[in-house]
Amino acid sequence: MNVKKGIIMLLMLILTLALVTACTSNEETSTNTDDKATDENSNNTNDSDDTTKKDGPVLEEPTTLTMFLESHGNWPYSEEQKIWNWIEEETNVTIDPTISEGNYADSLNLSIASGDMQDIYWVIGFDRINNLGDQGAFVNLLDHKDKLPNMMRVLKENPERKNAALTADGKMYSAPSFGTFAGGQRVWLYRQDFFEEHNLQPPTSWEELYKVSKKIQEIKPGSFPFVFRSNIGRFPSMTPQFGIGEQYYNDENGEFHFGPVTDEYKKMVTWLNKFYEEGIMPETWLTDGTKEWAEYVASEQSFITVDYIGRIDYFNNMVRPEIPEFTMNYMEPPIGFEGGEKWQLYYPGADNGMAISSLTEDLDAALAYIDWFYSPEGVQMATWGKEGEVWEKSGDNWELTSEYAARAENNDFDFTKMRQEIGIYTNGAYIKMEDWNTFSQFTSPELAAALEVAPQYMMPAFTRVPALTKAERDQIALKLEAINKAFLENIAQFVIGERDMDEWDDYTESLNDLGLQEVLDVYTKAYQRMSDN
Repeated sequence: MNVKKGIIMLLMLILTLALVTACTSNEETSTNTDDKATDENSNNTNDSDDTTKKDGPVLEEPTTLTMFLESHGNWPYSEEQKIWNWIEEETNVTIDPTISEGNYADSLNLSIASGDMQDIYWVIGFDRINNLGDQGAFVNLLDHKDKLPNMMRVLKENPERKNAALTADGKMYSAPSFGTFAGGQRVWLYRQDFFEEHNLQPPTSWEELYKVSKKIQEIKPGSFPFVFRSNIGRFPSMTPQFGIGEQYYNDENGEFHFGPVTDEYKKMVTWLNKFYEEGIMPETWLTDGTKEWAEYVASEQSFITVDYIGRIDYFNNMVRPEIPEFTMNYMEPPIGFEGGEKWQLYYPGADNGMAISSLTEDLDAALAYIDWFYSPEGVQMATWGKEGEVWEKSGDNWELTSEYAARAENNDFDFTKMRQEIGIYTNGAYIKMEDWNTFSQFTSPELAAALEVAPQYMMPAFTRVPALTKAERDQIALKLEAINKAFLENIAQFVIGERDMDEWDDYTESLNDLGLQEVLDVYTKAYQRMSDN
């Protein structure tokens, strides 16, 4: 690659990543989807177990509620999806959606600034909603516990998830989602058939990862044995093998640290630099997106990757019509150093859910609508849809109805089509579900086995960055932005060799000069405050 062009592309990427990182502290990215909590806040519990099913729809009179939605690129909203009619039958609520245009955060801010807010907002990132809620944009749901018996019951049973959504002073603006764990696991994958054909063993360490990659290069000259997408955003799927599960984390004493300045992180970056220099991974790794990454794997240029566990079937289904023996499968995470652990990223679920506008004129209806999603009936609807339409109960199990079973037999109905056509798991059509149980109905034997094995390698839960007060957020906001930008820029330079690894101490000192220790002190203080509650 032309050096000048490469530097320009790198700088463009850094600016983009810095902006994204600054704006999405707890979105569904590989660096920021971690949950950990302490005890339930005693001021925010609800002793009510009044979750008796009401005869008839949730609301007596037909009601229309407006909702702000982010339409997922792969699973977009459509008014033709059956799920919306089924939900309306159960709740008497018709949803009038407003779809965010472009960047979710920008669209959200514009919606609030307009003064013409929707009744309900689909949540992407608890911190973002908490910040806006503290400014008066959203309703504190804990002020209405008596009207949210199902939600309070579920939160009482799941204090970690509850605490993840709380603000520093115990408010809750987001009704948090549950049940998206299984499909969200980030794991290591490898081409099992290729390895078996050439008598290669799956690597159990990064040292072996390097050695087997060199053998693959001999077998397939010009290949890039190890590939991943999302550039530095995918690093948190690799850091657990080096004992680091998040950028910011706390130790047993409650003190916070920054992973990317540790010796363990340096070991990982040293390996990645070696992979880059020796062509084990593409020189375009900084700019390659999902399309390029998928092409490397599908065209048999790459044979080891790290991504969502569901990519097992994604690749196998895509490639097998052309290469019948193609088998992408789960690989145990390789340890980063001697004495390390076979850990993969701790993932409790994305920070999604629903929030209610403080300007709504239908507060009671919005509360009832949200609470229904936590009821047994709401959970069943979110997981399986209307009974007898796509799925039907057979004893203790669910099976496809004859119509959809026939389509599935003809490869005309799968998990993707279920989401796109029916709308199950569409943003705004669920809060709590049965942990992607319908997902497992469509899995191949390889993926089914992986879903059983993978959780045992989950890194132990750690404490996410605690909720901050407005004063604390203001105190460190500019420092965080500068630190994130410098971190991303320097790590990229280390990997591509523009900075020598001998300069690591200079890099860490530069982050300290930008105020890293002050940020860590604020996080530690906030964590101690949370623990005291």
